[in-house]
Amino acid sequence: MIGTEFEHGPLVLFSLKGDLTLTFYPRKDSAWYAKVSLDERGSTEFSIGHTVSTKEEVDEVVRQAASARAKVVRQAQPAFWEGYSRYFKGPDGNLWDVLWNQRCERRSRIDHV
Repeated sequence: MIGTEFEHGPLVLFSLKGDLTLTFYPRKDSAWYAKVSLDERGSTEFSIGHTVSTKEEVDEVVRQAASARAKVVRQAQPAFWEGYSRYFKGPDGNLWDVLWNQRCERRSRIDHV
């Protein structure tokens, strides 16, 4: 577990194959961070994180998602973990966290959301 020094920060990370990371947050902290209601059960059960290469790419991916009927639920902002992040909810109700982390070595790109 890391992040216990931050309010709304404790989480557990598991590194998986293929540059994937499985992360667990308490529901109340996930809802707080994404700026969605804790009552929105489907939205706070999990979120899908997508790490990109730059802050600008965070904004571009979210613009693409919004043009495909996604609803932006949290505007871009610096993250307490020294990154940059935005959340959107897809038309199917799934919550997405698009993020850039300066400490992450992954350099993937996305062409379509």
